[in-house]
Amino acid sequence: MCAPCGAQVCVISTLSATTLADTVARIPQNGDFRRRVEFSDIFEHYIGHRMATLTQAVVFLNLLSQNLAAIVACAQMFDSFAGAFWPGATVALRLSPAPVAWVRWDAASQCHPSAGNSEGKSALCVPFASEGQDALLISAGYVACCSLFAPLGLLTLEENMYQQNFSFVALLLLVTQFIFAFCSTGLRAGSLPWIGVHWIDTVGVVIFNFAFCVTVPSWLNEKAPGVSVNRVFWTSTVLSTLLYTSVGVLGALAFANVPENMLSLMVSEQVGLPTRLCGILFGVLIIGFGVPIFCVIMRYNLVNGGLCSEPWAHVWSSVLPWGTAWTLYQGSVTRKLLDYSGLVLNGFTDFVAPGVVTLISLGAAQRIARCCRWYPTPSGSATGANYIPAGATVAPRRRGDPAKGSSSTTPHGDLSPTELRPVGSRVGSTLIQPFPAALRPLYVEIVAGMVAFLLVVLPVAIWLQAND
Repeated sequence: MCAPCGAQVCVISTLSATTLADTVARIPQNGDFRRRVEFSDIFEHYIGHRMATLTQAVVFLNLLSQNLAAIVACAQMFDSFAGAFWPGATVALRLSPAPVAWVRWDAASQCHPSAGNSEGKSALCVPFASEGQDALLISAGYVACCSLFAPLGLLTLEENMYQQNFSFVALLLLVTQFIFAFCSTGLRAGSLPWIGVHWIDTVGVVIFNFAFCVTVPSWLNEKAPGVSVNRVFWTSTVLSTLLYTSVGVLGALAFANVPENMLSLMVSEQVGLPTRLCGILFGVLIIGFGVPIFCVIMRYNLVNGGLCSEPWAHVWSSVLPWGTAWTLYQGSVTRKLLDYSGLVLNGFTDFVAPGVVTLISLGAAQRIARCCRWYPTPSGSATGANYIPAGATVAPRRRGDPAKGSSSTTPHGDLSPTELRPVGSRVGSTLIQPFPAALRPLYVEIVAGMVAFLLVVLPVAIWLQAND
């Protein structure tokens, strides 16, 4: 179930990202991405200010949920490492339940290899799980994560480039070591079921892992002119799918019981010293360095959308996640956050919304939208298509200009509504070209099919998970 689901989400997420980049390129005077356009700006240009505001809120919650989960995973990894190497060294301040007290977690007694056959003991591999699922605590690992990575969220994407390049090289080396360790332990062919008992939970986590469309506009703003968008997206997602599948499948075949946070296993006494060292490096170099990137993108969207000033954007993008993630430290809470945010927030923001705005930019969604009375159709337009023909020269819209669709301006500057191409016309060409030449005539049909598929699958998955 893991590999087929991951492959499908990989294809859909990559197509969503490439078509979204193509949509950004069709914004006037932005064919080479020289204008600074963030995620919500795309919706403001093609749909309107109200949708942009709604998108801002959803994007903020989307990035916040991903950051909260990453912070908790990184902190748990730090605590697992300390508890495995120095018994009693992992401490936390327990705030609830009363009384307030310092507590310790010892991996040697609660996550010993002899306890691997017990499901309950395996669950205790998550630090401080014995304190209960409702416990609120601030651990030493959480403080260490905050001290190391919170300052990086105050930088720019360009200033974080060297850390990200180093993180990518480390990812390849560490995953290679994990796979070697799994194979050396011994693989049991009958220990991995085709479909797990709680398989529906996997869907949300898989979607969560491929939720990167919200970062696409920010990346387009920073990328070098000669970088191929298609090559970068497809190489990254296919490689990620192979790594996810290899580590997940081989890890499940090598160990009888794997905790919810697999990194807890990788830094426990159930694996050798080299793997434990690689586990701590994975948390620092991969998960840890990913947190500041989301902080930066959150700040970019807030500032570029005009929602707040730069100082307040730092508060909402950095102080808020680091100041609240400790309340979600317990593993079961984090898993639920991944499950529901993956399906609800990420499913809408990273998959459905890019497809919808792409269809609108192509002039293919206005007929349905007019039926729902939410798309601003210009007066006197025969088609109402909000599509910019290839080669049209349009003055860039500045913040504070009249809203699109108002009586004082047309949606495309000096371009009259009758000059807009109707549905079914040839799609204007950009540098992206997300589909090969043979599929290019089916551009609209493919995107519409993906959106329709997601609008059916995501609600069903949410309903199944709610009733699981």
